[in-house]
Amino acid sequence: MVAGTIRGWRHGDPDSHCKLLFLHGVGITLATWRRLLPELAGAADCVTVDLLGFGRSEAARRCDVTMAGQPYWVPQVLDQLGWPRAVLVGHSMGGGVALGTALLHPRRVEGLVPVASVGTTQSEPPIFYVYHVPGSEAMVSATLTLAIRLGLGPLIGRYAACDPVSADDIVRCMARYDVARAFVVAVRDLQPSRYRRYAEHFRLIRQPVLIVHGRYDDIVPPSVPLEMSSRLPDNRVVWVERAAHMPQESHPGLVGEAIRQFLAERIVNGSRSGSSGVQ
Repeated sequence: MVAGTIRGWRHGDPDSHCKLLFLHGVGITLATWRRLLPELAGAADCVTVDLLGFGRSEAARRCDVTMAGQPYWVPQVLDQLGWPRAVLVGHSMGGGVALGTALLHPRRVEGLVPVASVGTTQSEPPIFYVYHVPGSEAMVSATLTLAIRLGLGPLIGRYAACDPVSADDIVRCMARYDVARAFVVAVRDLQPSRYRRYAEHFRLIRQPVLIVHGRYDDIVPPSVPLEMSSRLPDNRVVWVERAAHMPQESHPGLVGEAIRQFLAERIVNGSRSGSSGVQ
């Protein structure tokens, strides 16, 4: 990478015509897909990556690690994988990155699966307010370093609805100052004005879209996928009952089944099939 290095894991069938690139949300890591990937075994060639500046990826200090900046490096990853196109599966901010990539590089995107995704007008979650305080990146790094020493990673994971492996990866990565800084920069950028600018262009996205959302998401409210659906020309919404903001971790079977069906119906041998319309 020109501006840094990207860490990724590969899972599934490398000979499959269906190529899936997984993009995680702000403040977490590629480990969030750990439970979902086995549900897609045999259905696709899957690669999960840590966003630039997050997890164990590294970014130069000048790099734009916000939702608007992340889409610029996605084609470089596809080039290194030898993939002309891919279906982008993005969670939370990663869903916004996937949508942004479709707008910037439409020929590289075969389809989209926003999971609990940001992307239309919503208020900032109250928990994010603290990260606007100057020096909050040092606070995050120090707090999580202490949490590691005290063995409190699993407690943080339960609060965030992560499994223990995902929680441990998040805590250990976020304890690094550079990752904590990227997190704070990205969170501060997640403002209603940013979502509005994205949503204004959704009508230009012609790829098939599967919107997956937890019915009880308290970070990205249910109004967001409904508005997103009204703006995207070709989409379907799947609600995951009893799920909150991390359906890929709490209900991997249901999310995996929805994605497999989407691939079978809309992405056939690496090319799009007929339109399913808006639901």
